[in-house]
Amino acid sequence: MTQLGSTTSTCGAQWKMWLIKVFSVIYVSAVCAAQDPQDVTAFPDVFKTEGVPIQTAAPTVYKPPVPSVQRFPPWSEVFPSEKVTFSCDVIDSSDWTIIWKVNYERLSKTDPHLSFSPNGSVLTITAMSEDQSGNYSCVGQHKVKKVFTEESDFLELMVDENKPKPTVTSSFTSEKMFTGESVTFTCAVSVSSGWEYTWFHNGQEVQASDTYTIPSVGPANSGQYHCQAKRGSPPVHTAQSDRITLDVSEIPVPSLTNLTSWLDVFPTESVRLGCGMETGSSDWTYTWYKDGQMVQAGNTVSLDTDRAVLSISSASASHAGRYQCTGRRKDRAVTSSESTGLTLTVYGTKPRVELVQDPEYTVMFPGERVSFRCHIDVSTGWEFVWYKDNTDLGSTENMYSVDSVSTTDSGSYTCKAKRGQGPVFSTDPSQTKHIEVKSTKPIVELVQDPEYTVMFPGEHVSFRCHINVSTGWEFVWYKDNMDLGSTENMHSVDSVSTTDSGSYACKAKRGQGSVFSTDPSQTRHVDVKKDKPKPVMTQVPNFDKVYTGESLTFICTVDISSGWEYLWYKDGTELPTTGRNLTINDAKSSDSGVYKCKARRSKTMFNTEESEPKDLNISEIPVPSLTNLTSWLDVFPTESVRLGCGMEAGSSDWTYTWYKDGQVVQAGNTVSLDADGAVLSISSASASQAGRYQCTGRCKDRAVTSSESTGLTLTVYGTKPRVELVQDPEYTVMFSGERVSFRCHIDVSTGWEFVWYKDNTDLGSNENMYSVDSVSTTDSGSYTCKAKRGQGPVFSTDPSQTKHIEVKKDKPKPVMTQVPNFDKVYTGESLTFICTVDISSGWEYLWYKDGTELPTTGRNLTINDAKSSDSGVYKCKARRSKTMFNTEESEPKDLNISEIPVPSLTNLTSWLDVFTDETVRLGCGMEAGSSDWTYTWYKDGHMIQAGNTVSLDTDGAALSISSASGSHVGHYQCTGKRKDRTVTSSRSTGLTLTVSERPSASIILLTGWSEVFSTENLVLKCVVDSQDQWNYTWFKQDVEISPPSSERHSVTPQNDPDQSLYVCQGIRDGRPNYSKKSDSFKTSNLLLKRRVLLSISGCLFFGLVAVFIGCIVLRVTRKPAEDLEKQEETNLFLTMAELKERGDAPCPLVEYITDADMKDLSKEPEENGTICSESTPLPTVDEAGPSESNDTTESNGGMVSFKQ
Repeated sequence: MTQLGSTTSTCGAQWKMWLIKVFSVIYVSAVCAAQDPQDVTAFPDVFKTEGVPIQTAAPTVYKPPVPSVQRFPPWSEVFPSEKVTFSCDVIDSSDWTIIWKVNYERLSKTDPHLSFSPNGSVLTITAMSEDQSGNYSCVGQHKVKKVFTEESDFLELMVDENKPKPTVTSSFTSEKMFTGESVTFTCAVSVSSGWEYTWFHNGQEVQASDTYTIPSVGPANSGQYHCQAKRGSPPVHTAQSDRITLDVSEIPVPSLTNLTSWLDVFPTESVRLGCGMETGSSDWTYTWYKDGQMVQAGNTVSLDTDRAVLSISSASASHAGRYQCTGRRKDRAVTSSESTGLTLTVYGTKPRVELVQDPEYTVMFPGERVSFRCHIDVSTGWEFVWYKDNTDLGSTENMYSVDSVSTTDSGSYTCKAKRGQGPVFSTDPSQTKHIEVKSTKPIVELVQDPEYTVMFPGEHVSFRCHINVSTGWEFVWYKDNMDLGSTENMHSVDSVSTTDSGSYACKAKRGQGSVFSTDPSQTRHVDVKKDKPKPVMTQVPNFDKVYTGESLTFICTVDISSGWEYLWYKDGTELPTTGRNLTINDAKSSDSGVYKCKARRSKTMFNTEESEPKDLNISEIPVPSLTNLTSWLDVFPTESVRLGCGMEAGSSDWTYTWYKDGQVVQAGNTVSLDADGAVLSISSASASQAGRYQCTGRCKDRAVTSSESTGLTLTVYGTKPRVELVQDPEYTVMFSGERVSFRCHIDVSTGWEFVWYKDNTDLGSNENMYSVDSVSTTDSGSYTCKAKRGQGPVFSTDPSQTKHIEVKKDKPKPVMTQVPNFDKVYTGESLTFICTVDISSGWEYLWYKDGTELPTTGRNLTINDAKSSDSGVYKCKARRSKTMFNTEESEPKDLNISEIPVPSLTNLTSWLDVFTDETVRLGCGMEAGSSDWTYTWYKDGHMIQAGNTVSLDTDGAALSISSASGSHVGHYQCTGKRKDRTVTSSRSTGLTLTVSERPSASIILLTGWSEVFSTENLVLKCVVDSQDQWNYTWFKQDVEISPPSSERHSVTPQNDPDQSLYVCQGIRDGRPNYSKKSDSFKTSNLLLKRRVLLSISGCLFFGLVAVFIGCIVLRVTRKPAEDLEKQEETNLFLTMAELKERGDAPCPLVEYITDADMKDLSKEPEENGTICSESTPLPTVDEAGPSESNDTTESNGGMVSFKQ
């Protein structure tokens, strides 16, 4: 509020000062104009500074202004080639000539390093040497009065002849860096300010900032780094900084080596692995991994210094896996990638051997050779044992061979491996290899591919000699019983000729020395023709001209041999089809071309000659042209119309069909068609002939129909056309200087001329437009028009509707209103200014704040969520958007936006830490009074509502808590809301209320149950759970016992003949001044119960004696039954010692004295294991129970239960 007022006062004072200055200038000008020439020439003497006495009688003494100097750029220290600009500002600067000084000396305008603006108010210095350093100032000399201003303040300029050199620092000090590390370079110039920095890497610019950080270096970042600073425009550069060299290397990868002889071991063997860098490992420590998991030293695993060697003293299956290691620099956090791995295999089962046969013939013939190899791929040092049909063959090598087999060598062969001395370790036997030695020849089969009996020169044919018994065969080939000299199972002729015609056969053989041969195969015969065949291509149907949409088929035929596929060509390009027929469905123009075909054998790729070509021409079905043979298509009744339909290239092969609105047109009374239907004539038009006309053509010799022609729409009017007068802009009231135009619009037919009227007077224009570029009051009136056409009898429309305009002479002035119209507006509120022009329409509105136009053109200017920056002087004016005519400006409206005040929260009581049931009052209010505000209260952010213990006074300015409780604990705040509008303040600072529970009081029964026989008093004690000193008040049946007693209270049958409820409470002088009341304590009729207990005890004693004597008598007098088993008697009477030993025996005295059968206490003996003893206290009863009952219930054996 104060700041806003101060700002307003300052602005008002400045405005008044400027007004005084303006009036002073006007006054001085008037005085000067009123003097005679002698006075004018003598007037400048008033402003001389030499102290000459003033000779004129002018009443006003002129005081020249003081100039102000500014420097750009702002820094005072510059370097060679930098430019510095000083500007000298004097009030009414156009009347003054500026003189510049340095160190009180006037500057010379001949200095080439100085430049001045035309009026001398701006001085530009190009820094070159230290001689230009100094304190610069300016003085103004009036161009007319020749007086001087006072000298301005000084601005210092220091020119340093040496360019500064920036300093580079690095965050990394080591000579070598590894990839992934981070480094930051810092560039700084210690002199002057305003510097911008550029970084270079190997001479190339990389970044513009004072620091250059490489978060993760790589080899590409190696090189030299330096920086350079610049400032100003054009920029002036410093010298380059010293170079810093950055050497980045890839992190080396450690080498992993096996220090033992093998990596496949059996349990209990030892293994040693080594890890190290190529260039030594003194700067590195190592970490080991097995299958990606870190290896830790343990019972069987140990690591040496720097962890370079991993030792396994006793291998087991858990040690098997892939081992790798990584290195880490001791001096910084650089970790290498993992080394290549070594896989340690620990076998837990016997190795398996594999028996390999060569050749792998399961069926052999006498004289052939076979060998077996026993293969084991686990470890080394093995010997082998060979078996045939489970008989040891006596060989220990890993190979066993039979050079010439016979039928006796048929059988099953196996082997196994063993190694070691003493107890020999042997593998299980290998799989079995079985060979059978035959004595009969196998049969061979000759297969031909392709199976053509007739072939042509250049084709390829192959024969395969197939035998399905055993393997390893060589073959002998025959043509016409002549050996062809080939030994492969295939015999091929890559390019057959007539000399290859003949009969082919083969047989198989194998073995060395004594060769085993089969019988010859069956015979295959081939006939090779000399000349290529030529296919015949035919077209179905065979039309010379084919139209789009028709279908046709080309058929290619080769009469000799088989296995043909057909290749089709269009314009020399192969088509993607190999069938005998080439069908073209729904022919298109793109199907036109020269077609031919040839045949090819799919297996030999032999091609026939090409067929004779066929030229196919696919023509688009022509579309007939529909023409209007009359002058127009919108006619009036009885006029005639002629339409023509025809093909561009003549219509002798076509007939035509006509359509109107999609329906076929038939000849009738007024409609006729010529031969072939090429011309449609309408002799007398009527409304029934109106519609859209089209035609189609049909070829006379086949079912080819063209598409429909473009349409022509025939319109037949039944009434006169209407004209419409359109005004632009459509203002009924206009103002002098605006523009208006009228357009006479008729949308029926063509050839119209127009007639214009103003106040029923012909305006002499025949165009469809009539315009007035700048209206005046004489243009006010009613405007109409009509249309006409034709020669002789002229056809005219009825006049159009009337357009009336009224031209006003004076500009309107809008009225601006504020809604809501509050004098004071708070931040966050919304308000609307409404600009209204009551006359005419088509206005858009221009809004201004403090003389600046705002970007809105609506009638309303709404300010939502107002801010202090929205304060200002608002006004508006209206503008016609179509004619750009402007109204006068509205009266201004001064808007002042104030901040919403924050209420103050005060504690109206003495403390904020209270006890339950105490009262609390909090107050909320604005600093400048609260009569216009209502208040809302919050606890822990939630709104507080008035209730049983919480009340709010008028306007909610005070919050009262009549009886504090735990629910009132929390952080309290409040907000204010204006009564007259929705302005809500922010929340106040908070106060935290703490509510503590009052200390609790409880009653303790000090009398034990064993004391009932010796006393008639029941002693109660009141205890408060607090360390403070307390006095006590006792209540009986909610009535205070008077006088106040101590912490103990005695109850006797005399002062409490009936059972009563007792309550106690602690009281004191300090806070809290009283405690909570204890829970109620209920007593019983002690005297009656004491007598009853004595009676029960006597009955029990004498009853036990009688039962005991009876048992002795029965035992003496009664004989045991011989035929019945003697059952164990149940001991129904327990001694006191036995009762004590049994934990489940109830205590009847406790149950009786304390009403132990009550619902809330009935389970305590069971849960707590209560037994009868001298130290058992009487349980207390904390709440009123049911009244005593002396009813007794009989039980077996005459025992009595005393339940209440």
